[in-house]
Amino acid sequence: MASAHVESAESGESGGDKLCEEQRQRVITQKKGGKVEPSDLYKLAQLTTRWAPNKDLPVCLLCQDVSKKPSQLGHIIPYSVLKEAKMEECWDWIRGAVISVKNMGYRAFCPDCEKRFGAGEKFLNPQLFKPFNSNPDNRITVQVQADGFPWLYYSLVSIVWRAMCFIAHNADFLAVLECLRGYLLNWSGPKETEQMNQKTKLFVFAPNTEIENKAEEDAVRVFFYKTFHVRFGGGPTEAARSAWVFCGPLHIYFTYSVDIPKDCELTPKTEEFAIEEKNKRFFPVEMYDEIVKWGRQVLSSSLQLPGAVQSTELDNKSPIEATHLDILPKDVSYNPVNDQFEFNTQIYKQECKPIHHAAFKLVKVSRGRKEKILFIAIRRALKNGGHIAMALSIHGKQLSYLKGFPTDAMKKLVVRVNLDSPPHLDKIVELCNQYGLLE
Repeated sequence: MASAHVESAESGESGGDKLCEEQRQRVITQKKGGKVEPSDLYKLAQLTTRWAPNKDLPVCLLCQDVSKKPSQLGHIIPYSVLKEAKMEECWDWIRGAVISVKNMGYRAFCPDCEKRFGAGEKFLNPQLFKPFNSNPDNRITVQVQADGFPWLYYSLVSIVWRAMCFIAHNADFLAVLECLRGYLLNWSGPKETEQMNQKTKLFVFAPNTEIENKAEEDAVRVFFYKTFHVRFGGGPTEAARSAWVFCGPLHIYFTYSVDIPKDCELTPKTEEFAIEEKNKRFFPVEMYDEIVKWGRQVLSSSLQLPGAVQSTELDNKSPIEATHLDILPKDVSYNPVNDQFEFNTQIYKQECKPIHHAAFKLVKVSRGRKEKILFIAIRRALKNGGHIAMALSIHGKQLSYLKGFPTDAMKKLVVRVNLDSPPHLDKIVELCNQYGLLE
């Protein structure tokens, strides 16, 4: 017999916006005292990505000088590189929305630190990405030092560090963040580069013939060649942390230690870097397998690829099956780990205690004066074991999708569920009547 329970008031859904604002005030208080704790600033950065992406950080993430404040949008992956790849928009699965690549960043760095990044980035597109993209099958060589400044190494480290600043649980590898920040902030010559090279390894890969064939066979070519994102992995210790940066067809691997051929390694001392002809390149196949496995999950949760990079090349292949389906507004998310909805409590007011009934989770909220909404999560609703999470509009005794849902992108997902009407609607209405949610 199915069991059900109603949560206590204390265990209601989370208000991440409140946590973000509390953390912001903590940092502002520290700023007034003349010094900000790096761990608190990193924590605020990752909360900001989800709950206040358009707000300035109170203090620059790089220099952390309390007298300086971010004043402009800073991109994680340089805009010139995205523009070269003809990217116009991207799916931001942290914010839950398709955004222009012009806005794919955060107000987190002061003008002086933006100039630090720019010192290397001004070479990045014209000397590396543009020559490679013009003929990706051939060998290219790149002079990666400019008057002793290792511009390519510096730029790629800065991209890795910036991406790490904004992911959840970034405080778990504080030492790595501070190591990279110290290098970016204090670089002045060989001493810093040697210290950095002793602690970290940085590799640049381009797909070879073997990987290209595998990507075709696995129907992930568009994902592997046109994605701009960062994937983090490694073990539980800081020394095992690693990052894989997608920059279109070029892939950057950062780690503390790894056994990979030296001809793929980029160090602060490298003067000339070569990407070999496609049939002569090295690309770690075991990493490819891990990346594809991860990519299938990410693309499913991010509603496949954004419209700008969907093409007949992808449409002609078997679509990637969704691992779960979220039919939710962009400011609402469902966490299956703790079975909780997360939403801005200043917009959505919880009307009653959350209800659990077997695989169903129901939360009734109001938005504005009159609009009543029901958040529903159904665990193991998909044939592959994934969940469905929805927001439905309440009109008297009737339930329906919110206006504009499901989106065209959601309908393209392979979920083996008919989306003409909300899935399991009869059961949801039955539960709503049982618990008085339609009154």
